[in-house]
Amino acid sequence: MGQQQRTQALEGRRDELRVECMILEDKLKAYQRSKRILTEQLSRTKENMRTIIDQYKEKLNLADSHEQRLEDEHAKASALEAEREARERVIDSLHREAMMWMDRFVFTRLEVKTFQDC
Repeated sequence: MGQQQRTQALEGRRDELRVECMILEDKLKAYQRSKRILTEQLSRTKENMRTIIDQYKEKLNLADSHEQRLEDEHAKASALEAEREARERVIDSLHREAMMWMDRFVFTRLEVKTFQDC
């Protein structure tokens, strides 16, 4: 009877190990499925990140080009303002010179008239 009990105990243990092995195989399949799903999600996440980065780079390039256009426009406006100020200075200078000549003309006429009256 001892041999038969040991055989039954071994068979029982073997059955337990088979059940444990089946459970472990099921867990392994579940983990592999989970790993595959996570890998796919990671791949999609990487693609989304690349898309976001590309969009960011595009927006950054647009902002840089817009900034450059603004700087160019500001430089043009500054140049035009400097040119306008220079023209105003020339006009003022010409006006002063014209006024000086007019004053001289008037003064000369007064001198001539005064000389003729004498």
